[in-house]
Amino acid sequence: MDSELLKLIEKAVNDGLTTAAWYVIVISVTAAGVGAFLGSYFRRKGENIATKEDFDQLLNQLKNQTKATEEIKAEIQVDLNRFSDTLERNREFTGFRRDRIAEHLNIILDAYIELYSIAQMIPLRLWLHSNTDLETEGRFRAALSRLRVHFGTLECLGVLPDEIIRTFMESDRRVLDSWNDVMSEAAYRTPEYKNEFPNGTAFSGERYYKRWMKFMTTIEDLGKVVKGLSRDIVLPL
Repeated sequence: MDSELLKLIEKAVNDGLTTAAWYVIVISVTAAGVGAFLGSYFRRKGENIATKEDFDQLLNQLKNQTKATEEIKAEIQVDLNRFSDTLERNREFTGFRRDRIAEHLNIILDAYIELYSIAQMIPLRLWLHSNTDLETEGRFRAALSRLRVHFGTLECLGVLPDEIIRTFMESDRRVLDSWNDVMSEAAYRTPEYKNEFPNGTAFSGERYYKRWMKFMTTIEDLGKVVKGLSRDIVLPL
């Protein structure tokens, strides 16, 4: 209550005032109290509103941050799931590749064994008198073809070093050339050749043996490449 109003009340008590004056005093006092109350109320109300707005803003920020965090977690989880699936497929694919590589290696070794057995057979007298050149030629070509096909498959799989590929190609060429020389000499002894070329080149056992020795050398060189595949091949992890 301010000083002017206090003086007015003191005067009314000492001097006596009319009822109207007392009404003015009462109204003034009431107005002052109400004004003070309303002022305090609206200040608190304003503070409460400001506090609520700040809280709502903070809550919205927290909600937005939580939402963003959950979205990031969800994205990371999707990436993790995708990566896990990729790893699983890679393991399955790697296992499949390893099985395929082992299968091709086995076929290559079997084909080489066939080539080597033919090479060991053709210098024998029994074979030279058997007149089975065409059959032997077919066996040789089929074995060499299998070896080439499956070696080429390993090359396509990307598991063979370049040096091994070059060495194989060179050995393969020399094997085929020396085989043709051996079979050309062997043909001179066949009845078919003698009947068709009675005055043709005669078969020479010494020349045949030398050509066969050269052929055996190329076969053994090819065998070094084939036998070394299990050591030189680059298997997937």
